[in-house]
Parts: sequence; structure tokens; C-alpha cells
Amino acid sequence: GEQLNYTYHRQMALDSIVNTAPFTYVASTSYRPDGRVFGDNLLQTDYDYYVWTSQGSRLQFIKSGTPADPDSLQKLEYTYDPNGNITQIVDYNAGGDQTQAFTYDLANRLASAQTSGGSGGGYGEETYTYNAATGNPSNKGGVSLSYGDTNHRHAVTSTSAGSAFQYDENGNMTGRQVEGETFTLTYDCESRLIRVSGAATADFSYDGDGNMVKATVGGVTTYYVGNYFEWTGSVSTMVKYYYADGQRIAMRVGMGSTSYWILGDHLGSTAVTANSSRAKYGELRYKAWGVICYTWQITPTRYRYTGQRQYGEFGSNDGLYFYNARWYDVYVSAILRLTTSKSGSYILNMGPSCVTLPRPSKMTIRYAAALPRHSSTCGSYRKGITLSTNRH
Repeated sequence: GEQLNYTYHRQMALDSIVNTAPFTYVASTSYRPDGRVFGDNLLQTDYDYYVWTSQGSRLQFIKSGTPADPDSLQKLEYTYDPNGNITQIVDYNAGGDQTQAFTYDLANRLASAQTSGGSGGGYGEETYTYNAATGNPSNKGGVSLSYGDTNHRHAVTSTSAGSAFQYDENGNMTGRQVEGETFTLTYDCESRLIRVSGAATADFSYDGDGNMVKATVGGVTTYYVGNYFEWTGSVSTMVKYYYADGQRIAMRVGMGSTSYWILGDHLGSTAVTANSSRAKYGELRYKAWGVICYTWQITPTRYRYTGQRQYGEFGSNDGLYFYNARWYDVYVSAILRLTTSKSGSYILNMGPSCVTLPRPSKMTIRYAAALPRHSSTCGSYRKGITLSTNRH
């Protein structure tokens, strides 16, 4: 195995990462007084915030690019209502300026969403309504949701678009009919999804802590070592992921130099991937609750909406997402497994939407121009680092 040694500044900010070969992954880190890092000729991501007297000092911009053109790959701007809900996201690199606008009801639930401007991924106004008595979503983007299971009053059983869903006694979704495709879902004694059959086939295995360690989807078997390593039977196709302070910032395929930088949005969703030449390689855009509304070229990872693994093979294009403890159905914006309240009634777990905004500290992330072979962590979530580009 490989042992990595980390060194830090007196303020406990990361300085270097070196293995025992010795091979240097991060040569050194230098910070400006405001916490930003010195550097040159690197790919970087900047998170800029409003001043304290405006918009609650929340996140204003996410920009990614080179020092010479710092927003060439990504430039997103956010605005908020007084309750902190996002009311507008402007994507300045969407074939022109494309704006996603959102409104909310008095309970701060998403009431409408729509885009204007730009090219690709645009959609007209979609409205979302909720049952006054139960709080269940009753209409999602023009599709009515029905709840016909008396044992699971908060579980969607059918939609006006012709979809249908069935559940077991524990509230796990066991049947899924979406857009003309039928899927049967099977669970183990701990309510973990272990098999999908029907229009697509899959088997899943977990360790004692509930982490997925093996997935066979469409006849292709992948072994997982945490969120860091994927093995599909060949050195040439193995995938390694690289993190800094919990943020996934890069991936490498095989033993060579096929590397990609992963650029995210405010939810940690994979938005843009760039190749080792710092050119855009793929792009995804999302509606509220995770429906992919725009795809450009190839995004070479299953980690997509909110940074979770997507299995699009399971219908409705977006399929299902693995959220570690549970699975998420983008089509009805709900977790597959219901939870029980203190009163004993089942509660529908609505999936993550654009309403949620994690708030990292002010930062600049700088990446190496190319990933070194067998490299490790390649960026810093809080401060930013300058990376070695040596190879062996």
C-alpha cells in the first residue's frame, strides 16, 4: 500500500503531501493574508460571498478556470430571499446568461421554477403544490401525485403521467413503473436494496456498516473501496478519486495520465468536468430535485446530483441515486424507503432540492495543471493549495 505524509503550517493549514517513495504530490502551500493561496498557471475555483450587509453574506459566485481566465469553465451567481432560499441562479457560461428562477410558499417549500436565456437545458415554468392536510406534494411540474396506500399515507402510488409504485410492509418501494418500464426492487433484512429486475437488472452488496462494496449493473461488476476506488476487473478501467477536506475534486482512470477535474455547484453536484489540459470535457445542468435538463459531451463519473452515485439504468433517464443509507428516486423526488415518526406513521422523505445551500468558508481552490500518476489529494476545500506536477 501507499503511505501519505501530510505537513501543516502553524495555523494547521495544509502545506504538503508526500509519500514514502518519496514522491511529492503537494510541494508546498502559500497563503495570502485573506486566506487565498498564491499560485500560477493552475486551474482554480473561487467561492465569493456577499458582504455582511447584503444577502446575509451568503455565497454569491462560484467561478472556475485558469488564472488568466478565472471563470472560463464555470461562473454561477446566486441571489436569495430574506429566509435564505435561493431565488435565482445565473449561469454565465450557458450559451449566454441563463437564469433559473425559484419561488416559495409560506412554508418555504419550492413553489415554482423556470429558466430564461442561454441555450440548452432551458424549461418553462414548473409549479409545485402540496396537500394542506398531509404536506404531501400533490403536483410536481404539472404531474399530479396520488397516495393510495392506506398503510403508507405519505407514499406516492401513482401519477397522472401513468407511473405506479408499490411498497412492502416496511415502506420500501418494491415496484416501480415509470415511462413504460417496470422494475422490481428487492431488499435484505435491513431494508437495503440488493436486487433490481425487470427492464434493467442489478445486484448490490454491502459491508457490515452498510457501505456498498459491490454492484453488478447490466452484467458489469464494480467493486467499491469507499468513495475512493472503483475496480471493474482491469487496471486500464480502474478509477481513483481524490479529495480535499471531504470535497471530491478529481478522478483518474487507469494507471496513466487520464485525469479529470470535477467542478461542482452549491450542492456539490458534478456540474463541469475538465481534462488535464484544463479544457471543458463534459457538463451537466439540473432542475430542482435533480432532474438532469442538459448534457454536454461525456461526464465520466456516476457521481452527479449532490455528489451521489447515479444509476440511470433504472428508468426515467435519471434513474435512482444511491445516498448511502437510502436510495433516491428523482422522478417523484422521494427516498425509496419511508421512515417512521414518533407517532408510528410513515413519512415521505423528500429528496434534496435547490433550496438547500451548504455554506463553506470563503476559499480558493487551485489544482495542478495535470494530475501526477498515483496522485492523492489534489486541492483544499478551505484554503487552496499549489500542487506538484512531477511524474514517475
